[in-house]
Amino acid sequence: MLQVGAGVEVTVKCRLGVDARDSYEELHEFISTVAAAGVRHFIVHARKAILGLDTVKNRSVPPLRHEWVLRLVADFPRLKFTLNGGVTSVEQVVHAWRAAPAHSYRGAISRIVEPVSSWALCARWARCSVRACTA
Repeated sequence: MLQVGAGVEVTVKCRLGVDARDSYEELHEFISTVAAAGVRHFIVHARKAILGLDTVKNRSVPPLRHEWVLRLVADFPRLKFTLNGGVTSVEQVVHAWRAAPAHSYRGAISRIVEPVSSWALCARWARCSVRACTA
């Protein structure tokens, strides 16, 4: 594990690609190269970046490819991945976790868009698990 200082783990946050450099093979090569340097945790935004687009459009124009993050999880079983991009509900987080081996996902970054109180969100999360979710 690549560390800086006393026990501080290095984590890499990346997109699926940039502009025309957006094939799964290029992403795979990038993850492989960085992992060879000792990085074990990747936060993967499940969209490519398009240079010249503003930040807001870069979060909506490029298509989401959650399936590429799932492929990374399968291709790199010794690494940890956090899914980022387009996750807007507790149920989507649980769905992503169900689709991959439990040990491979470190987490998901979610922007809950529906109006819900913190207590209601906690109650929904409590009803959900990797095995089952009741909405």
